[in-house]
Amino acid sequence: MNPAFAHCEQLVRDADKDRFLVTLFAPAQHRAALFALYAFNIEIARVNAAVTQVLAGEIRLQWWVEALEGKRPEEAPANPVASALIEAIARYRLPLDPFIDIIEASRADLYKTGDVEPALRASTALIELAARILNDGEDPDIAELARHAGIAWSSSDDERALRHLAEAGRLATTAPAAIMPALLPMVLVRSARAGKVLPQWRRQWLIWRAARDPRRIFR
Repeated sequence: MNPAFAHCEQLVRDADKDRFLVTLFAPAQHRAALFALYAFNIEIARVNAAVTQVLAGEIRLQWWVEALEGKRPEEAPANPVASALIEAIARYRLPLDPFIDIIEASRADLYKTGDVEPALRASTALIELAARILNDGEDPDIAELARHAGIAWSSSDDERALRHLAEAGRLATTAPAAIMPALLPMVLVRSARAGKVLPQWRRQWLIWRAARDPRRIFR
């Protein structure tokens, strides 16, 4: 495996065990790109915790925007996550706007705006991008499904989250089967909303069971 993609895989394994496991249920040819996507999500989410001044965080986030826009051609290849992600974007013809939504959510955290919409858009964007990778770069036409799933994942209101989870489940019945690994993390929403702190083995079991029967994802 390309060293940059291997770095992304290890980063996801260490920092996001749920999505690491989810990616193992994806077709082998798409796993590297998914690891790059999820590693990017980790890097962006870490910015706020890594800095003590807003300006330092703003500089880091702007670097990512410019790297994805091709404005850091000499620096980006030296960053393994950026290098792998840029290659995945090119291979799968991924749109840049969803990546910007993920960055903007981190910027909202940085400035402590209290606005929850950026986080909801970021969750939606992550699902849409993963689904597009799994659909071999073609738009799987799941914008509404991804929106409901993103709200269910990120909403601070339990009743609202479960309502959107149910709607996402309804819409998922007509979604392409190929994109199901992008939705597997949703199987953890109900336990989180019930206030249950599940051990990792239990989380893995729920994901494994949902991977075998996607109807369980939203139940």
